[in-house]
Order: sequence, then C-alpha cells, then structure tokens
Amino acid sequence: MTEQANIVKTMIATISQVATPPVQTLPAPTTQTKTHVPTISGPNLDQLATLMQGVGTWNEWRQQNPQIKPNLNKAELKEINLTEVNFRQSKLIKANLEKSILIKANLSLAVLKEAILTMADLLQANLKRANLEKAKLIEANMRQARLVEAKLENAILRKAKLNLANLKGANLSQANLMGANLKKANLTNANLRGANLTNSYLIGANLTMADLTEAILTNAKYDSTTKWPEGFDPVKAGVKLIIVS
Repeated sequence: MTEQANIVKTMIATISQVATPPVQTLPAPTTQTKTHVPTISGPNLDQLATLMQGVGTWNEWRQQNPQIKPNLNKAELKEINLTEVNFRQSKLIKANLEKSILIKANLSLAVLKEAILTMADLLQANLKRANLEKAKLIEANMRQARLVEAKLENAILRKAKLNLANLKGANLSQANLMGANLKKANLTNANLRGANLTNSYLIGANLTMADLTEAILTNAKYDSTTKWPEGFDPVKAGVKLIIVS
C-alpha cells in the first residue's frame, strides 16, 4: 500500500506542475469613426411661395422680418427675373439660378455654395462677403459687381464677364477663370493661388498685392495699364502684352 500511495503522490505532484496555458487576450473590436456629412435640406416652402409672388412682395417681407435668414437651399429659380431682390444673408446652397436676372440684387453675406448661376445676369449685384465656393458661374454677367472679400474657392467662372468688378480681397484660389473678362477689375489683395486664368483678359486690371502663387496665366492678355504684384514677371508667366494704339 505504501508503494501505491507513493505512486499516487508522484502523479499528483506531476499534474500540479503542468503549466496552465496562458489566457489569450483578444484585442477590443475597433470602431470606425464615420465622417459626418451634413445633409442639405430643401427650401422653406412658405418663404419660397412668398418669393414667387414677386420681388416687391419678397422685399417687403424681408423688411418686415429683418431677423430671418431665408432658407432657399436647392430652390429651382431658373430663368426668373429677380432684379433688385434682397437675398442678403440668404441660404441658397445648391440653388438653381441658371439664366436668372439678378441685376443690382443684394446677395451680400449670402451662402451660394455649389449654386448654379450659369449665364445669370448679375450686373452691379452686391456679393460682398458672399460664399460662392464651387459655384458655377459659367458665362455669367458680373460686370461692375461688388465681390469684395467674396469666397470663390474652386468656383467655375469660365468666360464670365467681370469687367470693372470689385474683387478686392476675394478668395479665388483654385478657381477656373479660363477666358474670363477681367478688364479693369479690382483684384487688389485677391487670393488667386492655383487659379486657372488661361486666355483671360486682364487689360487694365489691378492685381496689386494679389497672390498669384501657382496660378496659370498662359495666353492671358494684359496691357501697359495692368498693375501686377511687386516682383511678378508677366512675361515669364506666359502672359501676352497687348499694345493699344
């Protein structure tokens, strides 16, 4: 019995000495951070209905309700006569204003991101500090428009008429200004970094202190009255001098 007891003790001791396998710790499941993309809702239907009653009715409503910032996002306003309309501080994100008449309209501080203004008439319109990022302004008439400190990053302004427009301090970085007419336009302190000004007209334009870093000026036209930033060489940039007799 003693020998058997010793064998049992030996077996127990051997089993107790067997290392317990390590417990594997599984990594905590990773959670993917989703980028929040704000959704743009449609227009306020009551406000849109007021606008459809005419500019006079709309402007009177604006005068009576100065605290309201109208929501006309995604509104279909194509080919409408909106001469002298008061859109100050209005939200017009992705609104369609193609071929609309906005002569002398007040669009100061308005948000027009990604709005469609192709061939719109913005003659003498007030767009001071308006947000026109990624807006389409192809062949738009913006002669004598006030665009002081306007945001026009990545805007499409191909063949836009910007004669005598005031773009002082405007942000036109990465904007497409191919073939745009900027005759006698004020571009003082404007940001034109990476802008495409190929075949544009800069005759008599004032570009004093403008940022033309990486701007494309191939075949752009200028004359002796064009004012360039200090140290800028238009010939080296590919700009063509036009001699006016």
